[in-house]
Amino acid sequence: MKKISLLDVKQALKDERFVNSLPESLQKGAAKYLKDPGCSCNHEFIVSVLREAAKELKEYYPAATEVTDPDKELEKLSKNNWKVFSCHVDELEKKLQQLPRGRKQLDMARWEDQVTVIVNELDVIF
Repeated sequence: MKKISLLDVKQALKDERFVNSLPESLQKGAAKYLKDPGCSCNHEFIVSVLREAAKELKEYYPAATEVTDPDKELEKLSKNNWKVFSCHVDELEKKLQQLPRGRKQLDMARWEDQVTVIVNELDVIF
């Protein structure tokens, strides 16, 4: 069961056919989005496309069964997955390599030759 998510909206906005199928109000926002797609200021626009253009998204992604609710998606992304470990400085690289793939936030503190690392495993970043 495939759901249309924020990343799918970002991908669809790169296609001119999809942008032309959007309502006039969203087409103006799409032009602004395409000038700088990496800017975090575009998040609200992407969420508005997810809310207001569900029909167009389903037509663009015919294999998808539903459009995700951006509020539930945001709640899922706001969860923290903390891991804390302390080790000798020489063991740090091995410990970091054991972490699963994906995006993470790290913070570390060192006292002499001991290191404490706090890792927050992130889900998808918008």
